[in-house]
Amino acid sequence: MNEDKSLKYIIISLFSIGLMLLNQTIVYEILIPDLCYYHENEMNLILELFYAANGGSNGHPEPTILNFFFSLILGGFIGFRIYKAISNNI
Repeated sequence: MNEDKSLKYIIISLFSIGLMLLNQTIVYEILIPDLCYYHENEMNLILELFYAANGGSNGHPEPTILNFFFSLILGGFIGFRIYKAISNNI
């Protein structure tokens, strides 16, 4: 079967960008409902891996580079698996 590489890259890119946007909007609001909570309280280890609350952000949690890369890679993996499922059904 001849694979369409442009369709593959489009699906992977869309899912990568989509998951990153989903992470920065909905997941961020679910994990951190009150931004000012971390002015006086410490974040747990898992949250510290993906968000940083430093002086530049006035103590409010911001996504880290690991968060961006994890979102892009996971979105690309999901997009690749969906492409494989679609290409097997064609």
